[in-house]
Amino acid sequence: MDIKGILVAKNYREDQWIAGTITDVDDDSLEVTWCHGKIEKFPKTTSQLYVYDIGPAGVQHVGIVCDGCRTEGLVDYRWKCTVCHDFDLCSFCYHGNTHNTEHVFQRIDIPGVKPVQVRKRGGEKQARLNGFFQGAKVKRGKDWEWGNQDGGIGTMGTVLGSYDWTGAFETSAVRSGVTISWEKSKLKANYRIGFNGKVDLICENPAFGGQFYSSHLANTKTLLEHKRSSSQGKQFNIGDAVVMCKKIETLVSAQEGSGGFIKEMTKCIGVVGRVVQTIDKGVFVQFGISERPDDVLALLLNVNVKKQKHWLLNRDILQKVAEFQPGDTAKVINDKDTFIVMQTNIGNYHPSQDVLVGEEVKIIRNDGEKLQIEYGNNKVFMSCGAVSKCEDQADRLLGLLLEGFLRSRLDEKEKEKEEEEKRKRVEEQNRSAAAAAAREEQKPVIRKPQAKKERSLRELVEKGDDSSVAKYLDERPYMINQFENGSTSLHVAVFNNDSEIVDIFLKKHADLSVADDNGDTVLHIAASKNLIGIGRKLVRSQCAVNKKNKSEMTALSVATHKGYVDFVRMLVFEKCDTDQPDYEGNIPLHVACKVGNTNLVRILLENKKDLLVPNRLGLFAIHIALDVENKEIIEMILDKSPEALNSTQPDGSTPLHFAVRRGKAPMVEYIVHLITKYRYNIDSRTKQGQTALHLACMEGFLAIVKLLLQHGADINAEMNDGNTSVLMCVLKHRMLFNLPPQLQGNELIRPDLRTVKSHFENTNANGIITACFLLENGANLNHFNHAGKSALDVCEDSELTKLLCEFGKKHRSLQEPSSPAKAPPIPARRSSEKKSTKPKIQKQESELDFDPCPLCQKRTPVEGRFQPCKHALFCYQHAETFQKCPQCFSEVTHLSRLSVERLPNCKFCAEKQINITFKPCGHQIACFECSKPFRVCITCEQRIEAKVPIVDGSPKPKPKPRPAPRKPRPNSNSGSTPSSTAQSSASAQGATAGGAAIPEEDENQLCIICFERPRNNVFQCGHTCCKVCSYAIDECHICRQTIKQRIFIYDN
Repeated sequence: MDIKGILVAKNYREDQWIAGTITDVDDDSLEVTWCHGKIEKFPKTTSQLYVYDIGPAGVQHVGIVCDGCRTEGLVDYRWKCTVCHDFDLCSFCYHGNTHNTEHVFQRIDIPGVKPVQVRKRGGEKQARLNGFFQGAKVKRGKDWEWGNQDGGIGTMGTVLGSYDWTGAFETSAVRSGVTISWEKSKLKANYRIGFNGKVDLICENPAFGGQFYSSHLANTKTLLEHKRSSSQGKQFNIGDAVVMCKKIETLVSAQEGSGGFIKEMTKCIGVVGRVVQTIDKGVFVQFGISERPDDVLALLLNVNVKKQKHWLLNRDILQKVAEFQPGDTAKVINDKDTFIVMQTNIGNYHPSQDVLVGEEVKIIRNDGEKLQIEYGNNKVFMSCGAVSKCEDQADRLLGLLLEGFLRSRLDEKEKEKEEEEKRKRVEEQNRSAAAAAAREEQKPVIRKPQAKKERSLRELVEKGDDSSVAKYLDERPYMINQFENGSTSLHVAVFNNDSEIVDIFLKKHADLSVADDNGDTVLHIAASKNLIGIGRKLVRSQCAVNKKNKSEMTALSVATHKGYVDFVRMLVFEKCDTDQPDYEGNIPLHVACKVGNTNLVRILLENKKDLLVPNRLGLFAIHIALDVENKEIIEMILDKSPEALNSTQPDGSTPLHFAVRRGKAPMVEYIVHLITKYRYNIDSRTKQGQTALHLACMEGFLAIVKLLLQHGADINAEMNDGNTSVLMCVLKHRMLFNLPPQLQGNELIRPDLRTVKSHFENTNANGIITACFLLENGANLNHFNHAGKSALDVCEDSELTKLLCEFGKKHRSLQEPSSPAKAPPIPARRSSEKKSTKPKIQKQESELDFDPCPLCQKRTPVEGRFQPCKHALFCYQHAETFQKCPQCFSEVTHLSRLSVERLPNCKFCAEKQINITFKPCGHQIACFECSKPFRVCITCEQRIEAKVPIVDGSPKPKPKPRPAPRKPRPNSNSGSTPSSTAQSSASAQGATAGGAAIPEEDENQLCIICFERPRNNVFQCGHTCCKVCSYAIDECHICRQTIKQRIFIYDN
C-alpha cells in the first residue's frame, strides 16, 4: 500500500480543520500539499496528521456491505459495531451518525490488521473540514499541465464534485480527482488532487466538506506502522517459489512505491517465479526458471542463470506456492477476472473453466509450475496461484467419521437404503450407457481437429513460410485480419521485414488501417524500423497514412522522432500531411527542430507553406530552434519565411521576447542582428506592452540589457500600466538584498557601478545593478506610472533610495553645464525675482516643477535648509537626521524651513485640493476625482495626453502659453462677443486638424467633457453630455450629484 495521494486533515483553529494531500514520501519525512497551496514537511513519527480518506491509496474491504447505505466493497475505513451482530458502516454513514450513537465501534484501517476500538459517538464534538469539496473556488496549482483549459492564469473555477481518476492501464484511485467548471472558458474538466501525488489546483475559497469525529481517525504514524508490519509479515528466502496473485489494479498501485510497474508484469500473474534476492524495499523475482535441480542449485549458489524476466516486486502482491500432494483437496479463488488472467498467462484457459471459480477440486499432479486438478470427470491444468488449501479439511474429516459412526447405529434403515441404492445404481447404469452411445456418435466430430494439429496464421508468418501463408489465406480468407496476442499477422510480417509475405497480404486486400494494442498501424511499425521499401508499398496501397496511435503520433512523427531522413523524404514525397500534431502538439517540423536534424528540417520546409503552426505551448518552429540554440535551422526557417522573425504568440511575444526570457545572451545577440538585418522593430511589444528590454530588466539580465541598449532599444519605453524598465527593476528586486555598509552613509555620495557590482556579485540583486546601469544611461528616475508611483515610491529601503538618487543625479550632472561651487538654489521657491539655474532639460526629465526629496517614498518637496551652508537637499523630516551637510561636509548648526506656496482647492467640488496637472498644457484646475471624465482641458481647449499627480503643498506650475488664436472668419454679425470669437477660433483650429470646419451653432451642442461628440444624454439633474462620457463618470460633472438615470436624446 502506497500512502501517497491519501487525504489528511490538520486542525488550525478551534473545531476548524483543513484538508491536504500527501504528495511525497521520503525515508524520514512526509510532504503534504494543503488545499490552499502551501507545502509542508512532517517527520514520519508525527501524530499531527489525521487520515481523513484512505480510499485514494486503494484500500478496499472486499465483500463487506455498509448496512447504512448498502454500498458493497467499502473503499475507506471499515467501522464495525461491537454491540450488534455483523453490522458495518462506511465512513460517510459513520460520521453522519447512522445507527445508535451510544454503541461502541471498532475501526479497521486495512483488511487483515488488528481492529482499533474507539469511543462511542454520543456526546463527542464533531470537527468541520474545509477543502476541495463541492462549491469551492479554485485556480491552477503547482502540478498544472493542462495548457489554457482554465482560460488563463488566475482564472477561477468551481468544484462540481469528486472524481475517481483513472491512470495508466485503466487503474483508478477513488476520490483522487475533482470536476471543475471554469468561469472564463466555460469548460468542465477533471483534475488531480491526489492521484500519484499530483495536485493540479489551489483552493482560493475552500468549501465545507462535512463534519467528522477527529479523535476516531487514524494518524499517518499508525498507517505507516500498518504498512511496515504487513511488509515484514511476509518473509521470503532465496530460491522460494512465489506467484503474483493480485488484480492488475492492485499490482500497479503496489509497484509505485517499490520497483515500478511495466505492462509486461501483467503477463506473469499466476506464473511461478523464483526469489533471487531480498531487500527492504521488496523482493527480486525471476520468472522462467524451471524446476530442474540444476537450475535451483545454480540459483542458490548465485551462478548466472539465463534470465527471462527479472523484477523488483512488492511483498504484498506475492505469496509462496502452496505444497500440494496428489489426492489433496484445494479451493479455486473467487475472483473470476484474476482466474482468467492466471489461466491465460499459463496458456490453459478455456471459457468452460469459468464454472471452477470458487469450487473445491482434487489435486492429481503437481509439477511445481502447474497443477493438474480433477473436477467431476474433467482434468484441467491450473495455475498454482489460482488455488489454495482448504482450511476446513480437518472439520470435514471429523464430519465423515461422525457420519460413519451414526450410520453403524442405524441398522433399521440399512435395508431400505440398500434397495434405494440398488435402484439408483440401475438408473445410473442406464444413463451411462446412453451417454456412452452419444459419445460414440460424436466421437469423429470431436477428435478430428485434435488428431490434426494445424499451425495458426501467425505461426506461419513468424516462420516466414510464404507459400503456406498464401495457401492458408486462400482457404480461410476471413482470417486475414484476425487478432492474436494484441496484433494481426500483417503486423508481425512488417516487424520481421518480410516483404514477400507483406505482398501476399496486400494482394489479398488486407485492412491496412487496423491498429494493434498500442494503436500502431503497419505503417507505424515500418516507420519505427525504417523499412522504406515496405513503407512505400503500404502508402501506395492506400493505407491510413495520417492515422495516429495512442500517443497521437502519425507515421511521419514516428520517423521524425527516430531521425530516419529517407523514410521522412518518402512520406513527404507521397503527400503525407506534415501538420498533424502529436500528444504535445508538436508537428514533425517542431520535432525536427528539437532534435537538431538539419536534413529533416530542410525536407519538411520544402513542402510546407505555413510555418506559424503553434504547439500546445504556443511555440512556433523558430522558438524551438532558439531553445536548442541552432542558428543554422533558424536561418533555414527565415530563408523560407522571413516574417517568422516577427511572429507573435497569443500573448504578443516575438522570438526576441522568447530568447530574452530564456536568458541566453548569445541567442539574443543573434536575434537582434537578424532584426537589424530584416529591419524589424527591436521595441516590439506584447499585449501587456512589454518590450524585450522590460523582460530583461524584470529578470535582472544585465548583459542582455546592455546588448539591447547598444542596438537602440528605448530605455524609457512604457508598458500598458505605465511602468518603465527602471521601475520594473526596482519592483521585482526591492526585497532581495540588504545594502552593505560600504554603500551606506557618506560613501553614497559618489557611487560607481563597478563598486555596486562588486558588492552584489554574489547576491540575488541583479535587478538593482541593472537599475543603476539604466540610470547611468539616461533612464528617467522620476517617471510616474498610471498608479502615480515612481521608482523611488516603491523602494522599501532608504539606503536604496539614496543609491538610486545619486545615480540619477550623476546622469543629470553629465548633461548640465559646469557651474561655480555655491549653494544650490531653493527648489521649492518659485518667485519672479530669482530664476532657476538648472536647464530646461531637467524639467522635461522630471516632469515636476519642484525638486522632490530623494529619501521619501511620498513625493514631498525639498524644504529643509542646512545652516550655515544654506544647502537645501531633503525634506525637513529627513534633513533633521544629518549632522553634516552631505554636499560640503560642513557642520550643521540648525535647520530652517523653506516656505511653500499652497495650491488652491478644486474649481469643481471646492472641497479637495488641486492635485492633478494636465499635460502638455500644464494647467492645474481639478482634483483627482473631478479630473477623471476630462479629455480636453476646459481652460485652453487642448487635448489632454496625460494626467500627472502632484503633491499637496507643491507650488502651482506655470502653464504653457496657449497657442495664439487664429483670426475668425468674417461674420455678418458685427457685434460678436469675445466668447463667440474664441469659439470661432477653436472652430477654425478644428477645421485645420480635421479637414472640415465645425459650424458655430453645432459646436455649442458638443459635449463639454470630450469636445468631440454631440450631447445626447441627460441626467436627472438636467445637465447633459455625450453617451460615451456619461458612462465614464458616476457623478454629474457640473453639480456633482450622483447619477441615477441616463436618458438618451434622439435627433429630430
